[in-house]
Amino acid sequence: MEKSKIIVLVLVAVVAIGTIIYFLSDEEPEEINGEPHPDTGFLETEIDISGEHIYGVGEEIAYISGEGGYNVVHGERELSYFDEVFPPIVDVNGEPAYNALDGEEQVFMVGEDKKTSYDPYTHIRNVKEIGNEVVYTKLTISDDIVQDMGNVQDQGDLIDYYGEKVVETLMVGDEVVTDDYFQIENIVEVDGEIAFRALNENGNMVVVHGEEEIGEHSFVTDGPFEIGGNLVYLASDSTSAYLVIDGEKQEAYRSVDMLTDIGGEPAYAARESRYDFVVVGGEEKEKYGIPYEGINHLRDINGDAFYIVENRHEEEFVVFDGEEGSRYDAIEYVEEINGEPVYRVLNDDVWHIMRGLDEEIDSIDESNGKIGRPVDIGGDISYKVREDDVEYIIKGDEETDAYDWISDPMNFGNEIGYVAQEDGDRFFVYDGHYTSGFDSFSSVINLNELPKLLGVRGGQKYLIELVGDER
Repeated sequence: MEKSKIIVLVLVAVVAIGTIIYFLSDEEPEEINGEPHPDTGFLETEIDISGEHIYGVGEEIAYISGEGGYNVVHGERELSYFDEVFPPIVDVNGEPAYNALDGEEQVFMVGEDKKTSYDPYTHIRNVKEIGNEVVYTKLTISDDIVQDMGNVQDQGDLIDYYGEKVVETLMVGDEVVTDDYFQIENIVEVDGEIAFRALNENGNMVVVHGEEEIGEHSFVTDGPFEIGGNLVYLASDSTSAYLVIDGEKQEAYRSVDMLTDIGGEPAYAARESRYDFVVVGGEEKEKYGIPYEGINHLRDINGDAFYIVENRHEEEFVVFDGEEGSRYDAIEYVEEINGEPVYRVLNDDVWHIMRGLDEEIDSIDESNGKIGRPVDIGGDISYKVREDDVEYIIKGDEETDAYDWISDPMNFGNEIGYVAQEDGDRFFVYDGHYTSGFDSFSSVINLNELPKLLGVRGGQKYLIELVGDER
């Protein structure tokens, strides 16, 4: 096995080891107002919370809380206490899934159900919900894995190294699916069965679907995914790279990347003989050579291929449905709004918001300010503008008030939300409602198309919600 693959595995393991422990109080959450904050429409509730994040789980907020013992609070439920609870919290069928320390034993919990216990050298990864079941992997490594790297001399040593030092087990619910592979990634459901990519004991990468190995390669660089009812992925060996559809290799190129679904067909960017181009459903699109080098932002917009062709001399253009747009110095932040591409460009020191190939929506000279990224808010093109030392948001034909600072617009059920700052205080605005002033907002999430926030003021943290969750 190549040394680079060994290093990747070790880095994955080292990252998995790292956890952040947060400390907090276990007091019951206390409403600081007892009724809606005057004139804001928001209820600001003082809470004791570990860390800087709240999570949306099912229909409720979840967070880590505790003092002299940690627990997860989910809506109005306080779950079991542990010595430590480790972020993040993952939504599995409406229940919070998380890792915790119980004495000398580590446990993986889904709600109040203990799915497994494990030793300090085992780490739970890849947690997700597939078919109403919790799916995860258990990566087990020895404490001297990094020091032992120097003992791996040949393929025989490598297999022994893997077998003795690293085991990764794929679990679905309480059932073991397999423990034959290492570095399991990209677990998905394809045609009703689990699929994933992983390393085998020979040091090669394989894609597994159900109980069948679909292919064995030097590398699997993207996928697997289900596109058009087929299992697809990108792979490579020492001389070529290619798309694989249901185990069948497609045309080989020098390199391939950015696998995506366009109109129900697999699409990707390819390079061959100094030419870059896009392949959709096996059809090679226009090829671009020097001075153009590289294709980016390949995606489906209204069933058609959209991508950006790059140039080493900062001359870029978009391609949409086979048509080329104008040349610009830089193109970024692509969004689909009402079935058309909308994006930001910089050209001759002027920022523009563009739609389609060449339709200008707005512009501002760089000497006067800057335009932010476009966001779809209920079909309106919305974006932040900095102009003459103030900032505001344009949504369609409307402008917000101007502030010292403002965030990019956020979409909550087709209504606009944003954080603004004036005279040192930060506040959140949504559909005409304003919070009171805070030092910062450490977490803003969209739950059921409504905003939920974690605000910090004077060192105290507050859960901020619309009263009755009504607009």
